[in-house]
Amino acid sequence: MPASGLSAEESTVTTVTASSERIVETKHEDGFIEKKDLLGMRQGKEVILRSENYWSNGCVRTRTEFEKDTYEYFSNQGTLLLQGSQIRNKKQARLHMVAADGRTLSTYPEEKRLDPTLTADAYFKKLASVLHIGHGEHNPYERLAVFLDNMMYYTPDGEADHWQTPDETLSRIWAGRMKGDCDDFTLMAQRILQEWGIDAKMMHVQDPHQTKAHVTCVWLHKAQDDLWLAHSICNNSLDINGHQYAQSNFDYQKISGLPREEALASLIEKFRTSTTLKLSETYTLNLDQLTTGRFDDQGQKKWETVSHWVFGK
Repeated sequence: MPASGLSAEESTVTTVTASSERIVETKHEDGFIEKKDLLGMRQGKEVILRSENYWSNGCVRTRTEFEKDTYEYFSNQGTLLLQGSQIRNKKQARLHMVAADGRTLSTYPEEKRLDPTLTADAYFKKLASVLHIGHGEHNPYERLAVFLDNMMYYTPDGEADHWQTPDETLSRIWAGRMKGDCDDFTLMAQRILQEWGIDAKMMHVQDPHQTKAHVTCVWLHKAQDDLWLAHSICNNSLDINGHQYAQSNFDYQKISGLPREEALASLIEKFRTSTTLKLSETYTLNLDQLTTGRFDDQGQKKWETVSHWVFGK
């Protein structure tokens, strides 16, 4: 079962905790419980009616109805965050984010088909509104994480590294999802966060052997006094002070503030086990020599060496 939405790698099965003629329950390494409602076997393969994935508190996280060809994603509070239809048809698959008030929003090409006057800027404003936290919800960035995990599809550039502008990414669609690699995920997150007034940075992460590299979107919020919440989001999903949204026991309300240097350094933890950064077990951050990226005034990509103070005071 995907660790963080449709776009993630499948996690390794650790135990089958229960089995009957119809229901098979499986626990994965990331802590999520998956239950499959089986109709039987056909040519040696399971015929599945329904598959559900659960948060550690027992709430349904994802539900796939195979006969209806639908997909749903829920928060650990039971709120519907995303719904999909015709998900097995690459040409007709449709995914929609669901706002706290019930509004839905699909990809830019789909929304523009319904409203030919819709511009990319207007779409980003609508998207930021749909992804915004609702009354009584806890995690202000949950819908953003679900959007990136499910409505974007990781696609490497190949030999030449190309940064797509967020506007470009909106129109690169495959199977109902936007295509891009880590820098494109980062720039997309950064663009949405800007709509919320958050000055996020593209941060470069390099392993000590200089053979693997990654970029991620990073920003800080002051929790209280001199304690901070450091956030990172990309194709590796959301991380706050080292707490990863892609884990079944993620609880936003239990995350404590840390001194700013410690908070920033905690973000490196998830790259220790990342499938894209296999040599990262000795990762450290030089907080006075962080590398950030941006587009310059001519639209060219530019790297800069900065101190951690660039992330806010």
